[in-house]
Amino acid sequence: MPETIYTTSQRYDLAISAGLVVITRGISRAKDHWGEAVVTLTQYPAPPDTRAIRPPARQYRCRGGNYDMRGKVVGYWIGDQFPDGIKKLDCRRVSGLVFLPPCGVPERHVLYHDGDQVLLDGGCGYSCMQGILWELGFDLVCIHASHNREDYELRAL
Repeated sequence: MPETIYTTSQRYDLAISAGLVVITRGISRAKDHWGEAVVTLTQYPAPPDTRAIRPPARQYRCRGGNYDMRGKVVGYWIGDQFPDGIKKLDCRRVSGLVFLPPCGVPERHVLYHDGDQVLLDGGCGYSCMQGILWELGFDLVCIHASHNREDYELRAL
């Protein structure tokens, strides 16, 4: 296990609040993108208690092909789910994470500096996004799969 970014209780709370993560594959029916592959990640967060109304789902979508589309949508989701934790990572330890300095600075940073733009390049592969989750102290476990849908659960390590 890497150095701890989140405490054990924080990891368990974040894992429970993540709820169900569903990745679906389909074909676009949009006018300008008819027939292109589409991958959608939908997060159904767990309600705060059993009597509460389920919060609205969040969706991340990509289309096209010739890159790992499942990794791309998982990268979008990780960026929204763990914005502070990602800033504590070292780019040399994980693939697919880039800290871009403000305009005019030619080199990329290895560690996050104030004002940097954080990019998660999920197109490099789903396994790279799993590595980033592992560095944060989590694992995304598939609990059900069919030909066009995969259900995942976030688990604390």
